[in-house]
Amino acid sequence: VLQSRYPSLLAVADHLLDIYIQLTGEKHHSWNDSSVGCEQAPEEVSEASRENKRPILEGRELSLRDLLNWCNRIAHSFDSSSSSASLSIFQE
Repeated sequence: VLQSRYPSLLAVADHLLDIYIQLTGEKHHSWNDSSVGCEQAPEEVSEASRENKRPILEGRELSLRDLLNWCNRIAHSFDSSSSSASLSIFQE
């Protein structure tokens, strides 16, 4: 969807999705991906569950609409050859 709606963001689409998934946490992981095997030691289980926890954000949860609005704001001024592209994405 991002590639078709925002072709100018093709170079950074994977990074934007990574950030979005980090912020939304377990919401986008399937049970199979986040499940822990029975053969692991208890300390490994607790470490794995701590790593998979979603960051605590105040207010409502992020949605796909938020991601698309973010991309829309970035796409208007995005220039992949600019050294300040990362900064402008971060500021948005």
